Amino acid sequence: MQTKKMGVVISGAEGTEIKDVQVMPGATARDVLSRIGLDGGQLSSGGNSAPFASGDNVYEKVQDGAKLFASKRAEVGK
Repeated sequence: MQTKKMGVVISGAEGTEIKDVQVMPGATARDVLSRIGLDGGQLSSGGNSAPFASGDNVYEKVQDGAKLFASKRAEVGK
C-alpha cells in the first residue's frame, strides 16, 4: 500500500503549528484529526472549501504532499 504525506496546519490561540502526517488508503478526516490529537475538530483543504465531513476519504480527495488546515472544535456558552 502506498501512503500519502501531507502537512496539517493547526491554528489556535497558542499560534500556528504544522504537523506532518502520513495516511494510508481509506484514511478519513476523522483518522487524520485523531492522529494529530484534534478529535472532534474540522479539517479542510483551505481557501473557500467546505470542511471535510468526518467520514470523508481524505486519501482519495487529497494529493500527496498537500497542505490541509485543521481547527479545534469551538466551545460555545461555557
